[in-house]
Amino acid sequence: MAEEVKTLWQPNQEIIKNSNMLRFVNWLGEVFGLRFEVSIDDPPLRNVGNYDKLWRWSVEDLENFWVSVWRYFGVIPPLTLY
Repeated sequence: MAEEVKTLWQPNQEIIKNSNMLRFVNWLGEVFGLRFEVSIDDPPLRNVGNYDKLWRWSVEDLENFWVSVWRYFGVIPPLTLY
């Protein structure tokens, strides 16, 4: 028997529009051409699948993920990693 999942909290449209995650996702689209759609008007639970796509990219393409984080936050990477 499947247990019903109860949503404890979900962000409203204003929170999504002003979130750091949305700014980062939009920036990834502008700078790297990556598209991880974040829904503002549709039911927020649609974002769960899109967040999964972002997460998968972040763990499967480590080099580009960290390059994007460094560029977005203005981090200067070390000349050598070791």
